[in-house]
Amino acid sequence: MTSPDDERLNEEGRVGTIARICLLTLMRRDLLWARHSMTGRSVRLVSEVVGPSSWLVALAESAGIGGSDVIRGACTVQVLQGQLQARYGQRDVTAFPGDLLTVPDATAWLSAITDCAVILTGAAADDAVTSVSTVRSDCLTEGRSNRG
Repeated sequence: MTSPDDERLNEEGRVGTIARICLLTLMRRDLLWARHSMTGRSVRLVSEVVGPSSWLVALAESAGIGGSDVIRGACTVQVLQGQLQARYGQRDVTAFPGDLLTVPDATAWLSAITDCAVILTGAAADDAVTSVSTVRSDCLTEGRSNRG
């Protein structure tokens, strides 16, 4: 049930609709895709509002991705599952589920210690859509792996 204030805000465009996304379901599916892809990763745009975008990044064990493949500038990395190593300059940080990393520049490299899933939030890179379609296009729906 919505209040008249809610309806007024929606009509004026100051408040949009609320989208509910089950990250656990997407994470499980994307981890499966990442395990069976040639790159060992899957990237999905989960939220694009005015301002920062949020990406669900699933990485199979030992796979990696550069933050600048998806994000430009500063970003945050929230670990949902698995263990992740983030490298920025000469510094390495190991992150675990529940950890939130603030990265001053998206040139950081993210590498999976174990199969992991993270939410990467920041301003989308100019070619992020191209990067994502490239990453997702090699994912298989079959149960076999093409990774060497």
